[in-house]
Amino acid sequence: MRIRFWTRIDSINEAGQAPLNCYVIVNKVKCSDFSVDVMIPVEAWDSKQQQVNESHPLASVLNQKINFIRIRLMQIEMQLSLQEPSL
Repeated sequence: MRIRFWTRIDSINEAGQAPLNCYVIVNKVKCSDFSVDVMIPVEAWDSKQQQVNESHPLASVLNQKINFIRIRLMQIEMQLSLQEPSL
């Protein structure tokens, strides 16, 4: 399973912030993306590191939220794999 986050640059608001979305890839199949209810300036997002740049004043809080989402998705994957061994 791969988890990727990305900014929706097509939905930038008046403050120059874009919503952060997430998608999951399972067995090389991309699942539909969803919003993680985070708005960040596009230039504050580091797509390679998959986190908010440390220079952003709320980087710590936002990165914690992103990591929580990542951990929760991995927990769900684990629960599903225990129920269905073919995953």
